[in-house]
Amino acid sequence: MKGYIWSIALTLGCSGQPLSATDSGADTGAVESDHIIDEPEPWQAPMESIPDASGLADFMFDLSQVHQVDITMTDEAYNSLASSPYTYVSADISYHGTVVSNVGVRIKGRLGSLRSISQKPALKVNIDAFVDNQNLFGLEELNLNNMVQDSAQVHDFLAYALYNAMGVAAPRVGYVWVTINGSDYGLYIHVESYTDPFLERNFDEPDGNLYDGDYYMPTWGSYTKLDFYEGHIPYFQLDEGEDVAGADLMGIVQAINESAGTSNFDERVGEVVNMDLFNRFWATEMWLGQYDGYNYNTNNYRVYFDPGDDGRAMLMPWDHDWSFYSGTPITSPAALLSNYCRVDESCYNQYIEMVSLVASTGENGELEALLNQVQSLINPYISADPRKEISYDTALYNQEVARSWIQSRGDSVRATWGAP
Repeated sequence: MKGYIWSIALTLGCSGQPLSATDSGADTGAVESDHIIDEPEPWQAPMESIPDASGLADFMFDLSQVHQVDITMTDEAYNSLASSPYTYVSADISYHGTVVSNVGVRIKGRLGSLRSISQKPALKVNIDAFVDNQNLFGLEELNLNNMVQDSAQVHDFLAYALYNAMGVAAPRVGYVWVTINGSDYGLYIHVESYTDPFLERNFDEPDGNLYDGDYYMPTWGSYTKLDFYEGHIPYFQLDEGEDVAGADLMGIVQAINESAGTSNFDERVGEVVNMDLFNRFWATEMWLGQYDGYNYNTNNYRVYFDPGDDGRAMLMPWDHDWSFYSGTPITSPAALLSNYCRVDESCYNQYIEMVSLVASTGENGELEALLNQVQSLINPYISADPRKEISYDTALYNQEVARSWIQSRGDSVRATWGAP
């Protein structure tokens, strides 16, 4: 795995200005596009501000500005999202002035974050859904999250920055202002997708298998949270790589079954899981108080089998709007890997080292500096957002709760775990 530093340079300026939210949010009907977009070739050309092709999308994930995203679709497509929210419809998208036609747009989110097209829905934009190999600044898709469960509007941003600083591959994030058919839908967070471009950026050998560990929901309201049990393996979704019928995941199941509760756990499971990276992942999730992640709720994670690491697995985070939650029972993990790591001396000692490392990383000033930057950038947009579900004052209050967390969490977790 490639090395990591803080994912966002602290020297970036904050030049974004608030957009005028001229739409009150009351008019949510479809509006016909008032312009015609020529059929483009697969989009490759960089904007003038992008230095070279290797980092085309980098500007999307800095703090220089909130980018404008305008989505235009027909009345028929708009109404289709109202009745079939998870089915892609064709639309045109303008990202900071760069236009791509005939992309796929659908509503995303399930329990907790799902909103209708007439409210403030989270959106997935699949750039090549209808045009083979089409991309936007090298990206295959955009995740535009509505942040309806993030009371501070900064939790995902800060969480992924900390994971990257801890050497755990995690998405980059940026902020965008979204309109649909001319109506302001407000401030969204753009979370980098776990797709080929992400793997190519983070791994020397990006051709391994990548699985989605989010809960399996066969019917609305009925779901199974996934861990490394044999009966759960069919429910892991293969997002990238080769279909091996879950044989690589079964390797983790077998290793756990053979060594659970023994002094051989760290060595045996370490043959198929990079336990150093796992303990970094667990310690970071613990520091963040991530209530809805792998270790405390067996949900919201990815599993990548890295060919450059002898095919061993590593876990990566997803959906951290529930981080910075003081009610997370950090000493009582729910997941198999963290539970059995606790009773293996070697594994547990390594975890305590990572507790010390994340404590010092979180309090070294860089995370709080990022909070200062992102506040300067997005708070005017929060104020102007016509579809926000929290008040502006509530967002500001919870941003300061996050600041207090950053300043005090190190001492708290050291005391809890007896870490140096």
